[in-house]
Amino acid sequence: PVWIFGVMVALCGTGVGAVWNPGARSLHLFFDMEGLATTTNLYLKQHNPIKPEGGARVITATEPWETIIFAYDSVVQISPTEVRLYYDTFGPAGRWLCVAVSHDGGVSFTKPTLGLIPFNGSTANNIIAGPNIEPGTVFLDRNPEAVPEERFKMVISWNGGATMFGSADGFNFTNLTATPLLKGSDTQDVVFWDAAVGGYVYYGRSHVKGGQTISCSTYLNMPGTQEPGRSINRFVIGSNVTDWPYHSADANQTDLLVFNTDTSDPPCIDLYTSGTSPLADGYLLFPMMFNHFDEGYSQGRGNDGLLEARMAVSRNGHNVSYVDRAAWLPRGDGEPRVNHTGIYEGAFDSASTAVVRGVVQTDQETIMYGWGSQYTHGGYVGFTTPPCRVNPTVPCSVDSGIQRLRLRKNGFVSLSTTPNNGGTPGTLTTEPFVLPTCGGVEVLQLNIFTTIGRGATVRLINPTSGAEIARSVVIEGGSIRSNVSWEVQAAGQREWVDTGCAYEQPEPADSCGAGQAHQNCTTHHDCCVHDGRDWGVTGTCHGVHVDCIKGICQTGAPGGESCGHWAEVGTWKNLGSDMRALNLGEQPVTLTLSMGAGDLYSMQTLCATTD
Repeated sequence: PVWIFGVMVALCGTGVGAVWNPGARSLHLFFDMEGLATTTNLYLKQHNPIKPEGGARVITATEPWETIIFAYDSVVQISPTEVRLYYDTFGPAGRWLCVAVSHDGGVSFTKPTLGLIPFNGSTANNIIAGPNIEPGTVFLDRNPEAVPEERFKMVISWNGGATMFGSADGFNFTNLTATPLLKGSDTQDVVFWDAAVGGYVYYGRSHVKGGQTISCSTYLNMPGTQEPGRSINRFVIGSNVTDWPYHSADANQTDLLVFNTDTSDPPCIDLYTSGTSPLADGYLLFPMMFNHFDEGYSQGRGNDGLLEARMAVSRNGHNVSYVDRAAWLPRGDGEPRVNHTGIYEGAFDSASTAVVRGVVQTDQETIMYGWGSQYTHGGYVGFTTPPCRVNPTVPCSVDSGIQRLRLRKNGFVSLSTTPNNGGTPGTLTTEPFVLPTCGGVEVLQLNIFTTIGRGATVRLINPTSGAEIARSVVIEGGSIRSNVSWEVQAAGQREWVDTGCAYEQPEPADSCGAGQAHQNCTTHHDCCVHDGRDWGVTGTCHGVHVDCIKGICQTGAPGGESCGHWAEVGTWKNLGSDMRALNLGEQPVTLTLSMGAGDLYSMQTLCATTD
């Protein structure tokens, strides 16, 4: 069998076992260990987004129908410059779904006047659905069979359950279903076209209790406290977006469950939303964690607590795991207001955060959006405006909104070198795989960052013979688009072969033995091991790293000279980055990477159809 971008197909006559190919969706993200046979001194590292300074937001409550901005939001990228935020808001006349439009790639947004939905007798607003709805998601339908009149889809809970709408322009939506598709979800329903399964998929809420071993009421010593009971489910809808196989959120809960809390989670926490989006050859989930207060602390409101977004990953959409349980979008600094635990003061997101569903890609960065509020889960009831601590006699407003979050391009997770590793490089070896061919220029591109002087080297190995096919020019620094440049060996060069330190050699003591010589040098790099290509990693004598001292690689102590001999080896010919020069064809290869200090985020094969 062969792994073609996560899909198993048959491969005959290779002479090797299972073969992995990191490419059918073009881009392979290193957010798990899939396809890796071995790793040393590397670990999976979660990268949090960069928040804007000073709590700057792209959406705040500025209109009469907007009392607070709420959590069930979506972002849709239509082009490199046009981005839309479909945002959830509570107001004096109910709950609405509104839209804001950006023409600068999602940096700033305006609220258009649409003339669609009346508010206080006027349609001069940016409302696209409401009142009294529960927003789900708006998405651009990637189904190749989708009709232009319905290229935008919207799922909202309305008229008794989840209902699907379609639109040609993403503003004026038409109901596509005569009756609700799913009842009782009580969450942000997420639907999208999934090319990997060839159909639409749904992510929502199950009411399956988590795996914590201690109940919340026991943990808080507060009998009667509401126990957590929210989790995430998933099912495949199929090719017809309005024909769902299940019609109740409480049906088949255990069978459809894909993610839940477990024994590593606090007793009073559950999963409120999923925030699922496909990305490259995997899926990102941003579950909003609900940490329940005891009812005494929440002044009898019940079902109250803090909200905060984590990140989880999946390769196939239904086996979901964390890289790190720490918050991906942590709450801002703040504390409860006087005599009112349902509202915080401080940062606008001091009580609650959630990740807006959807991903925006620019040329250099990945952009996400984050919702935040000073209301706790139960604090928004009644939209009260209690006093602030700075002046308890004066009511003050409650803040909320959506902020723009920045990351390195596809930089959610990386394979990172172990901190404080004493100079030992991180290494990986993949399972055998077949590099795609396309008849044009073929390039292996890495999203990588390495510390200067501690670069990375890639090698291609024949998995049957173990012979090295090619190696890369050392990658120093790196970028989001580091094209690997290849070298192959030809005849005619001498290379130093290190045989150890003088104190390890035969008589006479503390000198290089018969047939051995000192390793001469002019710089520190000349003393690096691995044929001088993995900069910064030298041999040691008595545990002390050698250096270039007086023209000899040594520690400076007796017996600390590096010994060895010269051997005839091939010269290295630079072939550039076009892999067609390697003449691999369908030959399986194994890729190894040695990285002094840094992060590897992704790998992809790029094929240009013409030279």
